[in-house]
Amino acid sequence: MSVMADHPLTTDTAAHSDQVALVLSLELSQSKWLVTSLVLGSDKISKHTLKGGDGPALLALLAQLQARAVKRVNRPVPR
Repeated sequence: MSVMADHPLTTDTAAHSDQVALVLSLELSQSKWLVTSLVLGSDKISKHTLKGGDGPALLALLAQLQARAVKRVNRPVPR
């Protein structure tokens, strides 16, 4: 299943320097969950694999990714 965001993604940080976003994608199956993340304005996509159905591990990973994004941009990242 594919979900389209209301706002198009852009890497033009000069035009959108006031915007901070952590963009996530989830690919879920019974055996494994693939999570990719990108801090808006960055060129690096992080990839993580979790055991399928492990909700607590997913929530912990999301909190960790948000903390990394905050550290990277030195300001709050909206939830």
